[in-house]
Amino acid sequence: MLKFVEILKKHRTLLLLLLVSLVIKLFSLFPEAVEKWYSNGFYIYSSRLQRWLFGWIPFSIGDLFYLIVIIYLLYIVFRLFKKIRVHYLYTMVKAFLIIYISFNVLWGLNYNRLTIQERYDLELVSLDSQKVCQFAQAMVNRLAAIGDVNEAFGHPPAFELNRAADVMKSNAGYKAASVKPSLFGVLGNYLGYSGYYNPITGEAQVNTKTPYFTVPFTTTHEIAHQLGCAKESEANFVGFLAASKSEDPVLRYSAYLDGYLYAQAYIKRMVPSMESYYHDQLPIWVLRDLDYLKEYWKKYKNPIDRLISILYGEFLKANEQPEGMLSYSGLVTWLVAYAEKEGWDTL
Repeated sequence: MLKFVEILKKHRTLLLLLLVSLVIKLFSLFPEAVEKWYSNGFYIYSSRLQRWLFGWIPFSIGDLFYLIVIIYLLYIVFRLFKKIRVHYLYTMVKAFLIIYISFNVLWGLNYNRLTIQERYDLELVSLDSQKVCQFAQAMVNRLAAIGDVNEAFGHPPAFELNRAADVMKSNAGYKAASVKPSLFGVLGNYLGYSGYYNPITGEAQVNTKTPYFTVPFTTTHEIAHQLGCAKESEANFVGFLAASKSEDPVLRYSAYLDGYLYAQAYIKRMVPSMESYYHDQLPIWVLRDLDYLKEYWKKYKNPIDRLISILYGEFLKANEQPEGMLSYSGLVTWLVAYAEKEGWDTL
């Protein structure tokens, strides 16, 4: 008995971390409870506190944190393989559990909340070729109606992230803004990301080195993550609705262009014969930006980008998104359902 007590005392930290992890996992199995007590309770106030604490700092605290964590983990792994020691393995297990608990408490449980379908009372319609074509036509029409917004980006082209924050404040109830350019800059292009959310500091990070007309919608997408929309299709949906209802033509253009690209991907798979039909309707300035986008990303294609996409796809699958990287394109499904309920003119 005494020996058992000694073991408990010696490993009490590890046992406590395991217990908390188990409680979190059990809690995540009940979406209604997660929605009520976490997403619409604890998380609202904890995330605002994070943004209030770090939002005023002009650079990304989260990026610095990531660098420190990566260096520390590499050091532990190096010591572990240099000379196998139980101590370092034990430390790695504790570090993993701390990361798991922190991630879920500070944001990750939002993966287990009620879906957009349930929160917006949407009837999920069958995404057949007719609906996809109707959505594609809607995006083409919206882009044509906005006109060429290239001049609005300034020279050199730029987009102030606070413009997206203001839109999310007006249209999505966003408070205590904390949106910052990623410190990793062009490195993000090689790693294949345009933005990310840091759950530890509550900062929305945007890769401002991507083509200027993609930055606005990326920003609303990352702010949607801040608001508790963990799944990629749902962050796209909330970010799109806020941007499309904005008076800022740059925000609307960026959202509709992204919507068109997702629609185009569906058309290629479902009705390839119609791809040129919608492409030929696009105004010359949209074609210009699409050509620029294609050529831009060609410069950054590399094996690491592909590997990261595979790994991130597995991460998404492990977090209630079985489609992996295709989860992003779920935006079309949600927007079609929304248009069927509210009217196509609301997009």
